[in-house]
Amino acid sequence: MYAGIQQLPLQIFWKMEKLSVALITARLTQLAILIPVVYLFLKKIDFVSTPTGISVLAFCLVMFSVV
Repeated sequence: MYAGIQQLPLQIFWKMEKLSVALITARLTQLAILIPVVYLFLKKIDFVSTPTGISVLAFCLVMFSVV
């Protein structure tokens, strides 16, 4: 995510508007997925015990946000 944010000024400078818009949309979508996952699901997870259904779901949602 950080690499994409670093590349945005250069892409805007070189007039790569479609790529820049796509990257901005991707980052906003990723944040829209990560914020609820972190604040709703990860509060209830005990990372010491064995994996539960909610911890597996939270992991899958975080991975989905990256893809």
